[in-house]
Amino acid sequence: MSFQIVYNGLTIDNKQGIIIESMSGLSSAEIRTSEDYLTGIDGGAIWEQYYGMRNITITGSVVADTIEDYFTRKSELSNAFCKKDTDIDLFVTTWNGTTKRIPARIITMPDITEYSGEVTMCRWLVSLRCPSPFFTDQAASTGTIELSDIGGYPVGQWDTEEDEFVATSGMPVASPIPYSPDTLDINNTGDVATNPVYEISGPVTNPSIRNVTTNMAFTINTTVGATEKITVQLLNNVLDVRKNGVNMISHFTGNFPVLEKGVNTLRFTASTFQAGAKVDVSYFKNYLSL
Repeated sequence: MSFQIVYNGLTIDNKQGIIIESMSGLSSAEIRTSEDYLTGIDGGAIWEQYYGMRNITITGSVVADTIEDYFTRKSELSNAFCKKDTDIDLFVTTWNGTTKRIPARIITMPDITEYSGEVTMCRWLVSLRCPSPFFTDQAASTGTIELSDIGGYPVGQWDTEEDEFVATSGMPVASPIPYSPDTLDINNTGDVATNPVYEISGPVTNPSIRNVTTNMAFTINTTVGATEKITVQLLNNVLDVRKNGVNMISHFTGNFPVLEKGVNTLRFTASTFQAGAKVDVSYFKNYLSL
C-alpha cells in the first residue's frame, strides 16, 4: 500500500491521476533548545515548550491521458493546497494502513513542473506547517463519569495532600454522604501527555474533577442546571471555561488536570448532585511520529 492523504476535500490515493511519490517530516518533531519558545501563533510564546512545529513536504506527479484531464487534475491540486486562514486537518495513511490526523496549513502552494506537450508525468511539490507537532487518532477517545442518584458534600475542595475534602461552608445533604466512588480510568497510550476536554452536565452544584494519579484538580463554584453544560478545556494552552457559551473563568479554582502518559484515574465529585449529573471526557492521543 502506498501513501494516501486527505486534505481540504481532496483525496490523493494514486488512483485519480495525482500520485504521491514521497513525504518528509512524518517521523520527527523539532526539539526546541532556546529558553523562550515561539508557538507558531502570531505574537504567542510559551515557556518550557519542548517540541516545536512540524513541517511536512509532499512530492508527487500529475499523470493524465489528455490535456483536458491534466488541467482538471492540476486545478484540483491547486484548489486543495491553496492558502487558508485556518488550519485544516490532514489525514495521512501510510503503507502499513495506519491513519493519523494532524492540523496543518499551507506554506508553499503546489509547484508544478511542466514540459511542453508533456502531461504524462508532471512533478509537483507542496509544503505544510503544523502548529502542533503531534499526530493524533482520527477521532477523539471518550469516557463518562456519572454520579449517584442523589447526594453531595459540603462546599469546598479536596485537599490533594491529605486526600480528603475540606469544607468551607454549607452542610452535607441527604445520603449518600461517603466519599464518592465515581471514578474513571483512562489509559493514555500516546507518546506524551494530552489535554482533555471536560464537559460537565447537571443537575450539580460546585462540581470538582481530580486526576488522582497526578493530584491535579479543579472546582467550578457554580450551579449547573439539568439543561446546562460547563466545558473546561485548554485552547492554545489558555484555559477556557464556559457554561452554555458564557465565560465562567472567574468561577474556576485549582489546576487543569492533563492526562499523563499511562493510566490516569479521574474522580468526579460535587457539593450536591442529582440523577443525570455527569462529566464527559474527550481527548486525542498524541504521537510523535506516524
